[in-house]
Amino acid sequence: MKRYAYIDNCSGFVWGLQDATTPQQGAKQMDEELGASGRQYDLTDGPAFSNETGYHVHVVPMDLDIADGQDEDVIEVVSALPYVGYLRVTASA
Repeated sequence: MKRYAYIDNCSGFVWGLQDATTPQQGAKQMDEELGASGRQYDLTDGPAFSNETGYHVHVVPMDLDIADGQDEDVIEVVSALPYVGYLRVTASA
């Protein structure tokens, strides 16, 4: 299990942290906690369009806690940690 940080593609803010076995599982857990269920997640390494729904995923230390995902210093720290890829988010068919 790893801890993943999810940076929202549209806003650039750290949307959340999740402990999960895969980035997709963590994103699903996070989205369901926020009331957005029924989504599909495609992990890619390619760039995203600025208006596309998705997350830039980073592996972060298990003891990392984030109080304010909109804080520029927090975003900079998370962005410097190992990059897993881009999770493209789409509604289930």
